[in-house]
Amino acid sequence: RPLLDSTMERMFRTGSPFGRRLPGVDMAPVLAVAEAAMDERPRTRAELRALLGERWPALDADAMATGVSILAPVVQTTPRGLWGRTGQATWARMETWLGRPLDAPTSIETLLLRYLAAFGPASAADAGAWAGLTRLGEVFARLGPRVRTYRSPAGRELFDLADAPLADPELPAPVRFLPQYDNALLGHADRTRIVPAAVRGATAPTEWVGPVLVDGLVAATWRLVAEGDTVVNQVAPWVALPAAVLPALEAEGVALARFLRPAAAAQSIRIVPQA
Repeated sequence: RPLLDSTMERMFRTGSPFGRRLPGVDMAPVLAVAEAAMDERPRTRAELRALLGERWPALDADAMATGVSILAPVVQTTPRGLWGRTGQATWARMETWLGRPLDAPTSIETLLLRYLAAFGPASAADAGAWAGLTRLGEVFARLGPRVRTYRSPAGRELFDLADAPLADPELPAPVRFLPQYDNALLGHADRTRIVPAAVRGATAPTEWVGPVLVDGLVAATWRLVAEGDTVVNQVAPWVALPAAVLPALEAEGVALARFLRPAAAAQSIRIVPQA
């Protein structure tokens, strides 16, 4: 987290509407008050909004509370994601929650090697889009024999760990149902490797929905719908689905519905038009 302080500051000031609602405001006193409150107990955003709004009534309380969650090293405390229902987000200072000080900043080189372990082969631009960091080309150059390079079909230089295996391009990719905001979609600047042109032109950004991968590419979306005591996994294709993949699609979709809603009397899948 310390390595990304400047990234988070830039995200708040220029990439967030909340930062633009606090032009020229010194956030240090705001963070100090909020962090002291979060050390007493985890706080919801509504609680932070009320606390900060009372202290600085002339400033935008919602923007200040959101700024705290971006600028301060915080964690969303458990329980946050609850099975089958939502939970209220509460924030605590990271050091308080962990019970120890934050480590010294991870080196950028270590961060990039860990990124490649998950998402390589990838370009410097891909890593920059994922981490919010800039000028990574020169950092990749310093990695030397720890990485090897490739060329994408478009001619981009790609990096990967020196000992990372490459999958056989003829290896079949199984049908997969991914969650929203999955890093398989968000981990690269160049998303053509997973999001085909027909889908990139869709109205809703693909990360806002649950995508379905067919042969390694986003081909549809999915969502669970309750119909009485049955839960239906509705799959809405963006592209024509080959008949050969339908049995695998049904098996995977029903298995997912059964996993997510085990108490339902039955689980099924249904192909529906894309909204």
